[in-house]
Amino acid sequence: MGKVVHIIPLALEKDRFIELFRQFPPHKVYFVKSKRNSEFAIRHPKEVKGLESVEKTLRDLLPLVEIPEPMETNEENFFETFTLLLEIMLKERKMENEVIVSVVGGSRVLTCAAIFAASISKCKAYYVVADEYRPSDEYVLARGTIGDPVEIPIFPIRLPKNSEAQLLLYMLHRGAKVDEKLEFIVNKIGLERLGVKSVQSGVVTLSKSWRKLQEDGFVSSEQKTKRRLKIELTETGKLMAHVIEIIEEVKNS
Repeated sequence: MGKVVHIIPLALEKDRFIELFRQFPPHKVYFVKSKRNSEFAIRHPKEVKGLESVEKTLRDLLPLVEIPEPMETNEENFFETFTLLLEIMLKERKMENEVIVSVVGGSRVLTCAAIFAASISKCKAYYVVADEYRPSDEYVLARGTIGDPVEIPIFPIRLPKNSEAQLLLYMLHRGAKVDEKLEFIVNKIGLERLGVKSVQSGVVTLSKSWRKLQEDGFVSSEQKTKRRLKIELTETGKLMAHVIEIIEEVKNS
């Protein structure tokens, strides 16, 4: 049986984290906090100082729990935060550990990144409700009775199939834009990676793949001729290509 691993984006309300630990005793805890030079940290120095105290308190409560060095991110940068969380979630899931990410603390961007990463890696996300919220300086903090953790429903995200994924990776590594013959792309990706036995089969497979990727909003494209494509990754496509890249790296590590 695997271990229970918590990912905790730090916030000033330590009682809600303590309740999460009480309900799901952890073997390992990752703390996530803002980089000291991030825009968030610069704008909110008082909160950053308070989070150091919260981290110390939580560490003192978990003397027997493995706690790696905190993960630092610019929590208002979705891509940076999302890829950081996804990589650690996938690594822990590869070891068959149960991963719980808290969406109590952190910025809204970080919360969205955590939920998206959890949906791809098949992890769980929890929120802890308080019965009252009051202003404190420039923040609104939970007060009073702390409720039980509430599991956030995670909707699965469909990942591109093999040939679609290979085309996304190929485009990512070529500057996110290609204007090439299909035979050329097939030979560059390779028959084995596409799961085909001939170049002709590869051309047919790629034709279906780019149409599916276009339907899903990952590429914008035009077929210049029957055998030549001009395609470009959308912003969503770039993100999905990075997701596939991280999944492959973790799988092969």
